[in-house]
Amino acid sequence: MLRYRKLVIISCMLAIAFSISSWLEAQKAGDNIYVQTGIISNLNGGPPAVKYIPIRVPRMGGTYDVKINFIKVETSASAIDSYINYLDKQARARGEDPAPSRWHDLRKRLMEVSSKADFEVLDSAGNSIGRASDLGLTTFLRTVKFTATGYDYSIKLRCTEGAGLYHMTLEWR
Repeated sequence: MLRYRKLVIISCMLAIAFSISSWLEAQKAGDNIYVQTGIISNLNGGPPAVKYIPIRVPRMGGTYDVKINFIKVETSASAIDSYINYLDKQARARGEDPAPSRWHDLRKRLMEVSSKADFEVLDSAGNSIGRASDLGLTTFLRTVKFTATGYDYSIKLRCTEGAGLYHMTLEWR
């Protein structure tokens, strides 16, 4: 029994040491420090939806990139629309009815959505140190570069219209 406990304790300690060394290893230039993916929506048309994402940099004086890719709901709807059209064509070829009309109505409404989002990097006092607008304008990552004067920052992600999937990366340059 004592031997089993020692084995469990040693295994846990090794797992902790490995995870800490992996985390420390990821804290060198060129590595992603933090990644987050989620959905932000303002489909109700009210005031902008805002999401704050706290981040902590490993070293003051280091240069960092905050990158966000925003996939608009209408872009996703366009991909789904193409797939449903393909399925409809396949169903017609087999002599079956295509997708139900309520699905077509939903697709049409989604295609009419216009999504807009932007983000800012804020220091610990809430001051803006960089901004990227029109995230959905391109399929590429939009980037804000900054040199750290402290450890704690936050990302203010704002969706003014529509909705979308965001993917945020903090990278040490």
